[in-house]
Amino acid sequence: MQRGSRTVATLGLLAMAGCATPPPKPRVDGVSPAIACLSSDLDESLVITGNNLGPSVVDGLGERPRLVGPSLRLNRRLDLDGGPAEGEDIVLQAGDPRLAVRSAERLEVRLDRFLGLQSGRYDLSVQAAGAQPAALPDALAVLGPPADLHASPSDFCQGGDSVTLALQGAGLLRVDGVLPTVQFADSALTLDGVEDCTPLPQDPRVEVCSSATLSFSPDTLPTGVYGLSLLNPSPGDCAESAPVALSLRPAPTLSAVSPGAFCDTGTTLTLEGAGLVPDMEAQVGGVALGPVEWIDSRTARLFIPDGALSPGIHDLALSSAGGCDAVLAGAVDVRVPPVTFAVDPPVVPQGRSQAIRASLAGVFDAITSVTLTDEAGTSVFPDWSWDPEDPAAVQILLPDSLHAGTWRVTADQGADCPGTPSATVEVLDADDLPLESVEPAQAWAFAPTAIEVSLVDPLPTSAVGLQPGARAWLVDAAGLAAPVRVYAAEARSETLLSGIVPEGLDTGVYGLLVLNPDGTAGLLDDALEVVALEPPAIESVSPGTLENRGSPPLRIQGAGFRDPTVRLDCRDGGTRTLLGSTRISASYGEVVVAPDVTAVAQAVCVVELENADGAKTRFSAVSITNPAQNLFPWQTGPALNTARRAPAAVAGRTSSVRRWLYAIGGDDGAASGALQSIEIAPVGVFGDLGEWRRQPRDLPEARSLAGIVRIEDFLYLVGGSDPVAATQSTLRAQILDPLSSPWFTEIGLEPGETGLDPGTWSYRVAARFPPDDPSNPDGEGLAADLVVVTVPDTGDPWAIHLSWAPVPGAVAYRLYRSPDTAAVPGLEEALLVEVATPSFTDTGASVDPGTPPLVEGDLGEWAEVAPLTLPRRSPCVTTAADPFPDPNVVYIYAAGGAGADGSPTTASRCCRSPSKARVARPWGAGRPPRSA
Repeated sequence: MQRGSRTVATLGLLAMAGCATPPPKPRVDGVSPAIACLSSDLDESLVITGNNLGPSVVDGLGERPRLVGPSLRLNRRLDLDGGPAEGEDIVLQAGDPRLAVRSAERLEVRLDRFLGLQSGRYDLSVQAAGAQPAALPDALAVLGPPADLHASPSDFCQGGDSVTLALQGAGLLRVDGVLPTVQFADSALTLDGVEDCTPLPQDPRVEVCSSATLSFSPDTLPTGVYGLSLLNPSPGDCAESAPVALSLRPAPTLSAVSPGAFCDTGTTLTLEGAGLVPDMEAQVGGVALGPVEWIDSRTARLFIPDGALSPGIHDLALSSAGGCDAVLAGAVDVRVPPVTFAVDPPVVPQGRSQAIRASLAGVFDAITSVTLTDEAGTSVFPDWSWDPEDPAAVQILLPDSLHAGTWRVTADQGADCPGTPSATVEVLDADDLPLESVEPAQAWAFAPTAIEVSLVDPLPTSAVGLQPGARAWLVDAAGLAAPVRVYAAEARSETLLSGIVPEGLDTGVYGLLVLNPDGTAGLLDDALEVVALEPPAIESVSPGTLENRGSPPLRIQGAGFRDPTVRLDCRDGGTRTLLGSTRISASYGEVVVAPDVTAVAQAVCVVELENADGAKTRFSAVSITNPAQNLFPWQTGPALNTARRAPAAVAGRTSSVRRWLYAIGGDDGAASGALQSIEIAPVGVFGDLGEWRRQPRDLPEARSLAGIVRIEDFLYLVGGSDPVAATQSTLRAQILDPLSSPWFTEIGLEPGETGLDPGTWSYRVAARFPPDDPSNPDGEGLAADLVVVTVPDTGDPWAIHLSWAPVPGAVAYRLYRSPDTAAVPGLEEALLVEVATPSFTDTGASVDPGTPPLVEGDLGEWAEVAPLTLPRRSPCVTTAADPFPDPNVVYIYAAGGAGADGSPTTASRCCRSPSKARVARPWGAGRPPRSA
């Protein structure tokens, strides 16, 4: 029995060994902690909980049964951000001292630096001997320091503004909103933010990110290389990242840009400076341009496309991601191509080689070519010259082969800057204006000379007469020099034009070109000679009336008399008679002659004086009467605009060829209807009266029955009656001098945001004087000069910049402009603006049509001077020069008249007025008359 039992027992063990059922499958429920952090001193226990995690009985054939513990496998399947990962599995076999079985429900694994863990997410599996493994996906997240970290930019500039770095890497954590800390330049900083974040399945509070931004200011750091490292927040704060090297270098500078000025057709700029870096961005005037072509730390290039920038001066700024900014103020000057906006003169006769002056805008470099193009598109390339000292103009020599018609003028600044033709020159095949003569025929090179231009009178049937706004030029006889404007040109009638030849001209013979606003023109060859010796000029002739018997003496005073001959050109009705004379005495400033006046009965005569060298002058006028001094027959002239009784009437002149008659005040037939208005009419050399026009400036108060005298260029209005009674008032006004008017010195076009419409615009300018001015208190001078400007139609706004010569004593200037491009130049200008300095840029503001400029013949402001000692209505007023000691002192005498109560005055009074000082002295008592 024992033997049998033993055998059974053996068979039972064998059955247990060879035919036993497999151990139950382990089950893994979880791990704790689910997140581990790698560091150099990692030593942490990982607890695995589940079931059937204990040892299993293992019995091989012929071996004793034994207990065998489970094995553990860690598979790094994913990166922390969820991407696929590579790497060998970590396997801990049964018996590994780092794997400990605490019970069937608990295993412990010691994690250390020798285990070979890497940052990532691990699947965990446990396998018992002879059983299927139990797996737990995403069981463990192993956190390492941020890896593969790099920064952009990796270099930045000292002293720059705040720099923002873009950080890229792996394993950047945000835990419950807490960001990694930054160690940089011995300072702890905090990131601005992190992006591209993925929550960890093991703990959704922990987000794994791959990018971040960091802002800081490098202004206090010295130059050098710095390390930047990151430390994740807990639970990933066991180790810092490897440092990223960042360079801090000196800030770049811009020292020069070339070309500094260029046309808006596009160009490539060369930038010079120091510390320039690659990948810089550029802004010019706030416009982003690029890319910047980096050459080296001192040189870069920037391409400016056609039309990318608006015209004007712009700052250039370079910047890089590292705060490497450099700015050069006013570095770039963008110009429009040169525009020809005015041609002087704008017309020339056909078949004549003639120099013209073309005004240019937008010139900043040398003019390289000039072209004339007709309406059919045919181009001619004339001779021309350009002076860098006067860059805003080019002088062009028109060939005599140009056909009649309109020619556009173009000036280029190289192939990359072709000019824009706006102004034209008109070549005329015939003279429209039949110019006849210029008086005087000589002008002095060292002083302005007043001239009078005559057309054939009467005009031929087919001819054109002068028009208001006509302009005139002196042209070089050889056609080589640019024409010169005649200042203060004014058409007095269809056949007479006056003006002033400027001083400073070269001596020689000049032709005269006259242009009407409608484009009709005329040329008179050999019209005027500019001489070095002072030509004769007559200031006065006395007496003003000669009796037609014998040869009475005639005293002529002036300057420039050299062995002169004198004759009288007399007109008696429609008959012209020339009277010779015998010279009694002569000096440089005075000639006394005895003309034979017996050949005429009654006549008006113009005094003609000719020096031995041929220089001539004329003076108007001397009357010849019969011995009874009978008046000439009355002739009807132009009517006044306002009916006037007892106006103060006086003659005056603005130059040796311009004479005026003034009708001041008066009344409507009763003293109570006294008038303030003033009228003026031009007077011809033989006393012919032109049309009356009203003066723009009235008297300060209504005045009738006043006396009036002229001393030089001042009118004195003495006494008279206001609407109530006789007055003691003495008023004085200046006949405004065209030579005292400002003249334009610079005219240019400027592109801008606003401007004037394309077309022709005309301008005048006048001076304003202070209240204490001795000649024109609080008054305005003449606007004598006229300029005409053509604004091009380029699609861009154009402003017109004007500068003029300052006038001594002026406190402001009034600029007048035509209201639109259809206005007649010289006829329709109105007030645009009043400015304190002698320049203005017109961007297109409207004018005040009710305020036109003063013109030649107009008076300045009336000023109250010393009052009479008694009120006087209808006084007798005259003047006389002091014979000794100073003939420059002129006395005004006021005698008689009616007093305040209407009764005759019983005494005469006189005042003294030193005309050169232009300040009247107080009236003083004169000797009583023999009767009232």
